[in-house]
Amino acid sequence: MQPDQTQYNIALNAGFSASNMMLSVGFITNYEQYIGAVNNYNAKYYYVGEAVEHSCLGNANLKHRLYHPNELYEIGTYIHATRPGSYFVSDGYKRCYHLDVLSYYVDILMYSSYINWYQPFIAIPCNPNMNWGPPMENAFVEGSSDQRSSWSVMKSRYGNKFRQSWINTSELTEFGSLFGHATNLGLSEVWIYGFKQENGQPTPHYNTQWENISNSGWFYGWLRKFVQDVKITWRCTYSNPCACDPSDPDDGWYIYNIQPTGSIREIFP
Repeated sequence: MQPDQTQYNIALNAGFSASNMMLSVGFITNYEQYIGAVNNYNAKYYYVGEAVEHSCLGNANLKHRLYHPNELYEIGTYIHATRPGSYFVSDGYKRCYHLDVLSYYVDILMYSSYINWYQPFIAIPCNPNMNWGPPMENAFVEGSSDQRSSWSVMKSRYGNKFRQSWINTSELTEFGSLFGHATNLGLSEVWIYGFKQENGQPTPHYNTQWENISNSGWFYGWLRKFVQDVKITWRCTYSNPCACDPSDPDDGWYIYNIQPTGSIREIFP
């Protein structure tokens, strides 16, 4: 989809620079719209999601377009000519040999599944019926529910092109192991991907979940952590303050004032 100007401006105003941004330039129809996106939005990374993912019938995945190698070459060349120093990024999850072809045209290739795709007995060798790439294919590594082995295979197979990957915000019990494995593999960036559940509720939507992500990233060296001592003053909303239960912060209490009492300092694991 076309980058959103409002969201782009919000990011800039919040202090992010173009070097912090990845923008989608993948379009299901009229793929040449990437030209306007690259021209109008400066970014470090330009992303086409799952550019070669397909079914055994050669169909593109839902909400994606199946790109031909000539189109991938065209996009990468345009990005490099128009935005020197920027990178062409894509990803995939089947670990089939069409991913090898994709790796030739992109600067960075990420793994886009949040499990180790290809559970045993689910995928079988098939003819994708495409006019490029191998005539028969299968995933080149079997899987489990843990995507770390897929990360390892991607790193071994694609080297420095696999230097970034995704972590899904719904993986509440896996943040530590995934950040740790990213460190072990020497990845340079990790992108946190949040999505909406079927009921439209963003994931995560609890502060404790974001705290879990942040603490895991900090523990493995992906984030820095700063703290400051503060004095918090609470007040009771009732006319008789004795009516507020001192053991229950939800019983009529509200935060009246937060006053810093010390300097900001960095802490380390």
